[in-house]
Amino acid sequence: MNPFQLLRLKSALSGFKTAHPKFFSFLRTVTERGLPEGSVVEVRITLPDGKDFVTNLKTTASDAELFGQIGEVLRTMR
Repeated sequence: MNPFQLLRLKSALSGFKTAHPKFFSFLRTVTERGLPEGSVVEVRITLPDGKDFVTNLKTTASDAELFGQIGEVLRTMR
């Protein structure tokens, strides 16, 4: 990845974190608890026109490991 792109991404992420602090607090709480195999993750996006998009997944052992790694990255961003 281009270092300048990485810097722009870091800046954009910092702005997102400032605009939506509860989202990162939520992620921190979930990652501190862990996301063991068999957990269900659901994502819902509702557009301004009311259209909903929803998906979910049941975590596998490799998913749990990946979410653990993501949690480590998030902890370093504090």
